[in-house]
Amino acid sequence: MAATVYTGSGNWSYTNSTGGNVRVLIYYCYNNTSSQDYDAGVKQVINGVDIASATNGTNMAFTGFGRGIVYMSGTNSGGWQVKNIAGNTGGVFVDEFFLADGQSTALEAVNAGKPIKAYNIMVVPEGN
Repeated sequence: MAATVYTGSGNWSYTNSTGGNVRVLIYYCYNNTSSQDYDAGVKQVINGVDIASATNGTNMAFTGFGRGIVYMSGTNSGGWQVKNIAGNTGGVFVDEFFLADGQSTALEAVNAGKPIKAYNIMVVPEGN
């Protein structure tokens, strides 16, 4: 079975039904930056467990995470962050992980009124 690439906007979810293990690689995920308050952001769920979330904050625009993402952490910080997250965080996002058959994962908007702006994710079945 070949790898599958998912590109889009809004919430994303995947349940492994391949009969084997899969590797999930998140290349980018950008949140909705139309608000600089704590009401916009992204939550990551792996196999029913809330792994992490990041939201915008005052004078911040959390923009994204993924493999090699580089972005400004906040308008007042003057510094740059590489990978993982910037903003108000509940943990560190995981950009590569494995799922056994029947397990699931999701990226969800913290606020449904401020959906995820864009994502690019690849799911690779074991053996490929």
